[in-house]
Amino acid sequence: MSLFPMRSARMTLFVAAVVLCASASAFAQAAGAPSAAAAPATTAAAAPATTAAAAPVAAPARESVKATLVGNNVRIRKGPGTEYPAYLEAPLGYEVNVFAQQGEWYEIEFPASGYSWISKEFLQKIDEKSGMVIGNNVSIRIGPGTQFDRLYTVPIGHKFQVLGMDIRGEWYRVAPMPGETAWILAQYVRLSGPLPGGAVASGPPPVEAVGPTDAVGATDATGTNIVTIVTPPPTVKPVVSNDVYAAKLMEAEKLFKAEVAKEDPMAWDFTAARDMYTEVSDKSDVAATRLQAKRRLSQLTSYEAITARAKELGKIDDDLQARLNDLEKQRAEELTTISTPAATPFIATGLVEKFYIKNIGGATHKLVDGRTILYLLKSDVISLGSVEGKKCGIRGKIVTIEGFPVRLIEVVAATPLQ
Repeated sequence: MSLFPMRSARMTLFVAAVVLCASASAFAQAAGAPSAAAAPATTAAAAPATTAAAAPVAAPARESVKATLVGNNVRIRKGPGTEYPAYLEAPLGYEVNVFAQQGEWYEIEFPASGYSWISKEFLQKIDEKSGMVIGNNVSIRIGPGTQFDRLYTVPIGHKFQVLGMDIRGEWYRVAPMPGETAWILAQYVRLSGPLPGGAVASGPPPVEAVGPTDAVGATDATGTNIVTIVTPPPTVKPVVSNDVYAAKLMEAEKLFKAEVAKEDPMAWDFTAARDMYTEVSDKSDVAATRLQAKRRLSQLTSYEAITARAKELGKIDDDLQARLNDLEKQRAEELTTISTPAATPFIATGLVEKFYIKNIGGATHKLVDGRTILYLLKSDVISLGSVEGKKCGIRGKIVTIEGFPVRLIEVVAATPLQ
């Protein structure tokens, strides 16, 4: 709805009649046209000249020229200045339609990917994709919460296209108002051609309502009171904030990117960056700067969780490696103990031959002297097959096989004799 100050009773009655869709005769009287009260309905319909003069005329579509962004993360703002809040950040190569220029700023068609937020408390759903404002002078904000900057206010009855809801279910994400435009710094835009001839910027919108919101009273043809909400524009252009924290935000960005560039997540340390982002988020008076800092703080929480998990896994790896080292040390000590008998005298000497009878104490070979079997042999340490057919000195442990007349040697070493 377009909102204009009412300067006379006649104009007030005119707007009231348009808002409430009053009868044709009442509309004609409010506009100052000759009365048609005595004329039949068909006669009124046959007077196209009078009707055409009174009907509101839609504003013609504005001419524009296509353009492409030549910068990355370029902020698209509510008005032509850094004091106005930013709707979103657009990437390199993003395409926009430019209407006009005002100083260093281009006025552009509102991006299709843009949106704003309204509290669920003040929007009644009409259907799945639309809703109507049920409060007067309701704030439309840049983010889902009262901590975010206010873009503008809307009157009761205004309708929005509903795009979604925040994760807490407290704020609706809504599409831009019809005809809404945005602004972008000209230095980041490459035009595909000249601006339309006679292009004039629509003028900067207010950063937010200044002073109280007025309620202008009027009555329709039946005498019923109606109220039109009129938000006065700011009388003084807002002072451009010298965002001293923008440089600190950039410094924090460098620290953040330097840490995530490290391949080992255990080496990430975001302490300094977090301190800077927190300071910017708490103290900067520029909405876009605060918003970027808050986004980074949210991301840091995820990165820090990754770092913590990587350190946990690293500790597990260290513990496993320490255990493995202990086992290797223990094995080396046991091997040293096993090799000690090599210095002791042989407990038997003889010719090592294959023993073919199975299941006799696990013996695989026998030690013979001529035709006499001196001992049966088995070994879990050496391969007796490597000394088979050789006369050897045997070291090991002698055990008795129950029910068998020949004893067994558990061989730990078999040394061929010259």
